[in-house]
Amino acid sequence: MTELYPDDFDENIMVTLKNQLETYIVDVRDFDKRFSNLQGLVDLSEILVKTKKHLNYPFVFRLVKFALLLPVPTAIVERTFSALKLIKSELQNRMNYEFMSGCLYLM
Repeated sequence: MTELYPDDFDENIMVTLKNQLETYIVDVRDFDKRFSNLQGLVDLSEILVKTKKHLNYPFVFRLVKFALLLPVPTAIVERTFSALKLIKSELQNRMNYEFMSGCLYLM
């Protein structure tokens, strides 16, 4: 995840993140039973906020937030390529390059 967002994780943050992850794993696995029956990242983020552990582990919480946000851009890109495939395959033979280029406006 840190490789996908290099602007948000510099070298100093990476060192701190490594330490936070090690401490976080021990903390929630061995000492806090509220983290034992989570169903996914949404549950994890809710429990982190409810227990205020997002304040103790801000970089771990940042990773969780990025993991929750990742499916949104991925779905948008997939829909765009699906639309592009439709335009290219069915209409490409009937339009010139300039017209097709104008149809491929991305939001």
